[in-house]
Amino acid sequence: MIDILGYFLYYILMKKKRQAKNKIIIAAIFVLIAHCVFTQGITEKILQDKGVLLQSIGNEELLCVINTEDENGAHWFILKDMGRSREIGSNLSCLHQVHQILPSPDHRYLAVFSVGEGHPMVEVIDLEKLRFQSKYVVLQTIDPYPGIVSIDRWKGSYLIVYSNVPLTQRKEDGRVDPDLVLP
Repeated sequence: MIDILGYFLYYILMKKKRQAKNKIIIAAIFVLIAHCVFTQGITEKILQDKGVLLQSIGNEELLCVINTEDENGAHWFILKDMGRSREIGSNLSCLHQVHQILPSPDHRYLAVFSVGEGHPMVEVIDLEKLRFQSKYVVLQTIDPYPGIVSIDRWKGSYLIVYSNVPLTQRKEDGRVDPDLVLP
């Protein structure tokens, strides 16, 4: 894990031309991750608290999403063994802050829960195209506005979500009538 983090930090700071602010933010996140590795071990909770999401996506690959405060939104990476990790891109999800990523059991789809200005959205994307072609292809979007939505789990190829609006009653624009928001 340390080798991947070292390579990853080098890749971000040296190979890609980024704004100085971006470099400092991402470098600070990785210093915190390295500290966690040496002192208490990395846990999912520690990473999430630092704005970093890591999720196994099969074939000994990890999907890494780093949230930043800049206009580029979250930065997406595939982590593999040394030398084969790569950047997918930034600002891929519909909203800037990615709060949860959850691959389907067969690793064909990825549920992405993102938030912007307090508004949540869920996208289901083609995980294989993301992994092999670095393309963020949205297959389904759940926009519960003015309500809320959250990801629960995958049940086979079905994504189970929670919402306080009847998602089956969405209008043509994809949104729900405000009168239908449940308490």
